[in-house]
Amino acid sequence: MPARDVASIFILVGFIITVGWLGTLFFKRTGIPEIPFLVLLGVLAGPVFNLVDIQGVIAIAPILAALAITVILFDGGLNLNIYRVLEESPRATLLAVMSVSTGIVVSTLFGLYVPRWEFLPSLFFGAVVSGTSSAVVIPLVTRIGVSARAQPRIGFH
Repeated sequence: MPARDVASIFILVGFIITVGWLGTLFFKRTGIPEIPFLVLLGVLAGPVFNLVDIQGVIAIAPILAALAITVILFDGGLNLNIYRVLEESPRATLLAVMSVSTGIVVSTLFGLYVPRWEFLPSLFFGAVVSGTSSAVVIPLVTRIGVSARAQPRIGFH
């Protein structure tokens, strides 16, 4: 890999980190998350201006995804109070079952009636979009200031 390519990668990564940091500051002031800004940056850097080799990113995406989820979960585990989690487990389980079930039913009905899919594709769609990831929940709970009592119910602390 030529030195110019390495320098370009570092500049691009630095720019992405800066946009993410500015987005976080913007979120703290307005409540609007930085995710849309980062997605827009990705669209501009990839398909619009061709600043990034999309095939190169696709090749390293699994490694970056594994690294990102590892860091997020490790950070969540650092602040975990296992006793409080065990105490809140029954309520948290009930909340999870109810919310995921409701999400599956609503999303399945959406799939059946809006794009008029058959039942199994609609059910699959409902199952896929109804779950949430700890990669989303942990940073969100940290930012929005959820009460200490509610945190174990949604998978944090």
